[in-house]
Amino acid sequence: MQEGRDHPSRFRIKADWQEALNNIDRHHFAVSHLAFDNRKLRAMRGGRVLFLKREPRECVVSALRWELNTLRRERRPDAKWHKGDDKTRVVAFLRDEGSRLSRHWHSIVPWGEAPGVDVVPYERLCSNALERLLGHEGPQLHDAIERALGHETLTKSPSPTELTDYWSPEAERVFKDIFGDLDARLGYAAE
Repeated sequence: MQEGRDHPSRFRIKADWQEALNNIDRHHFAVSHLAFDNRKLRAMRGGRVLFLKREPRECVVSALRWELNTLRRERRPDAKWHKGDDKTRVVAFLRDEGSRLSRHWHSIVPWGEAPGVDVVPYERLCSNALERLLGHEGPQLHDAIERALGHETLTKSPSPTELTDYWSPEAERVFKDIFGDLDARLGYAAE
């Protein structure tokens, strides 16, 4: 598992989106960060399409933590966001990587605006919505969640993110300048 975190390119399979979609078996799923376009949506009409949305500030912190906790940080060894306390790192990360992230995330948001796509807020995954999605309730739901959370994954963080540990008024200013209306498009109130 650690090798996958440290050297993701060794496990990457190059395939265009159409080929990748055709390789998803019935009753299986795929997770993607595909930029939206109508051709992709039409190609997925045979299955259920979920758009998992998350508060974008938490996504920034998650992206920073991902970069710091993997050897991917070696692609930018001189980056200012490698040093300092968490709040300083977030501001440096936003200034350094924010434009790239903003362009990509704005290209994904239309999935959540498309007809026939179910939008699931990340923050509510352990609520009644998960019961409906998984078809479990009560003790069965609890067991399903425990099994899912207990597995090691490539993107699992060592601990939950507390936004207040990372965010500052300066981070908010830089975020707003770079990401614009992203939080409003996702249905999150501006802070």
